[in-house]
Amino acid sequence: MFFITILTILLATGTDGFFPSDWREKYFGAGGVSHEAQTRTAFDDLAAEFFPDISPLTKTMIKARTTWSEANMKVDEDQTSSAKHFDGENFAGGQGLLVKAKTDIATALNNGDGESARNFLGAALHTLQDFYAHTNWVETKGGVINFDLGKAGVSLDHAAFADRTCNECTAGGIGRVILGCHNCDHNTDGFSQLTSGYYFGEDSPGGGISIPDWKCHHALGVITSDAFRDVTPGINKDSNNCFFSPHHMHHSDAVDLAIKSSKQYIKDVIADGALTEKQKKLLFGVGSTMAFAIDTTGSMSGIIAAVREQAIAIANARLGTKDEPIDYVIAPFNDPFTGPVFKTTDFDTFKIDIGTLFASGGGDCPELALTGMLDAMNVMDGPADLFVMTDAAAKDFDLSSQVIDIAVEKRINLHVFKFDSFCDDGLASKRDLSIRVDSASNRVYSLLAAATGGSYHSLPTSETGSISTLLDSLTLSESVAIFKVVDTASSTKTLSYKLPIDSKMTEFSFSIKGAGFDFQITKPDGSVFDVTSAGATLTTVSDGKFLNVKNPAIGTWTATLSGVGDFTCDATGVSSLHLSKFDFVTLRGRPGHTGYYPITGQPAYDHDVAAVAMIDGDFSTATFNLRAPDNSQVISANMTAGSGADGAPPTNSFYGEMRLVPGTLFAYCEGLDAAGAPYLRMISSV
Repeated sequence: MFFITILTILLATGTDGFFPSDWREKYFGAGGVSHEAQTRTAFDDLAAEFFPDISPLTKTMIKARTTWSEANMKVDEDQTSSAKHFDGENFAGGQGLLVKAKTDIATALNNGDGESARNFLGAALHTLQDFYAHTNWVETKGGVINFDLGKAGVSLDHAAFADRTCNECTAGGIGRVILGCHNCDHNTDGFSQLTSGYYFGEDSPGGGISIPDWKCHHALGVITSDAFRDVTPGINKDSNNCFFSPHHMHHSDAVDLAIKSSKQYIKDVIADGALTEKQKKLLFGVGSTMAFAIDTTGSMSGIIAAVREQAIAIANARLGTKDEPIDYVIAPFNDPFTGPVFKTTDFDTFKIDIGTLFASGGGDCPELALTGMLDAMNVMDGPADLFVMTDAAAKDFDLSSQVIDIAVEKRINLHVFKFDSFCDDGLASKRDLSIRVDSASNRVYSLLAAATGGSYHSLPTSETGSISTLLDSLTLSESVAIFKVVDTASSTKTLSYKLPIDSKMTEFSFSIKGAGFDFQITKPDGSVFDVTSAGATLTTVSDGKFLNVKNPAIGTWTATLSGVGDFTCDATGVSSLHLSKFDFVTLRGRPGHTGYYPITGQPAYDHDVAAVAMIDGDFSTATFNLRAPDNSQVISANMTAGSGADGAPPTNSFYGEMRLVPGTLFAYCEGLDAAGAPYLRMISSV
């Protein structure tokens, strides 16, 4: 009874290790450095080495790092493949995966497919990192990495199946008995050949052959093993926890070599694949995305020409900077056709592609606008902004849910520019252009924009040239969302919104969309901001106003609105302080290696769900909440920060559980940055 009580206390404290994620199960989860943390460290170290002029990481680089890490984590959902984990002495299989991944990464980058390349790399890093946790390399070779990993044509010499590779682990005294652990400190002594532990349920050894007692096992078998007798030997170094990892004493050494080897493998990928500087940037997510879905019916001729001119000018001005687009996407649509989609990483090719767009046909409105959006998003990497240009209603409005789901999953904000034309509305009565009110068939555009954190603009064709300011500010690699409000104003309601400017923010933008609406901006000292002053640019269009302010004073600004009716207002900025993610998560992974993975699709509303958030940049305090589109707080998210201790989640990572409500919600984080200045960040839709 005493042993059961102590064991229960041990399990209740939780364990970690070469577990997939920073935040993991309460049981068997504490005491080690995760695959996610190792991959993040390798990325950060190499990013500083390869791109020394970019510090801190931009939001697109942070997203690339997340893709590496999540692809790495997913490998632990495979419970049968020994090759993916270098288990069961399947060295040929593990080596083959690493060699193949190099080719797959290079091929994807040659095709301009950064997302696939990052996923291939992340999965390969899991296998490579497991080599150090699951083999006896650390015990026999000390502090040097295996430079042969991933080398084409090089085999990894190892013990034969008939060779003894481990001795039994002993009970090890009353102290270990109380903890449920055995003494495996010397169970590999005297065995110099390379070996790895066998994992029950995997495909090695195959053919129904049982794992012999003379071979090293992954762990000690089931947790009910008799603590008072010698047991089957185990050698994994997945954690610092002796109950889960027989060679827990070598965990730190295994982590150190896994990180060093990860960096070496990435350098080998670059060298062996003869990757160009642009391809290396694509792998690390350096640069922004410039993406358009453009209506190509006959009435769009002048609009296409104006968009082409502005897009080329913006991209050209960014060449050679950290904001140079790394992805260009153009998805043409009309009716009955869409495509072909143009995607490139090359500016000159982009100029050619956008130059080939021409307007033709027409007169048979509406158009396949939502199909065009889907075509573009299918080849886009998030976070990004997609600009939709059309002068017609959407024929395929029934695809709205599909468009929203993909945009939210990829964190793509949809910005729809609806221009007036004779083709304005093919499904319902023509909208009242004098007061800029859209008819029912056009309102799908404002719905999509609101649900994805984007914007909707209803403009006459004469104002096509005014969109460049918005295009420019939203496609910067360090653009951040501060807040977004979609609401209805009455004559008796005063609407004011706080606009915190942190110490790292170099510019901010505020916009109001709504017929007859105006705004006033108040500075932190209480004085009214002069929109004609130096550093300010005010753009006025038929459906609203857009203000950009360079080098704003640090502190809390205030935006006060005037007007009656429906409106949308939002604030964005350029800052190195990012709310990098706010994901609803669930426990997944192979038994004993479970961690928190992002939920695919919408989370449940009938029970508490877990969430993981991360902030990148210098901050001192952070609180989280979920708000409705009208800016009312719906849920106070009680998030706990990681301790930052060895093997624990970092201090900029947060975990919490909450019960959700149906509807569109925006995730907000607010607090003080490292300099004591206020900040506010949001993620468009959760």
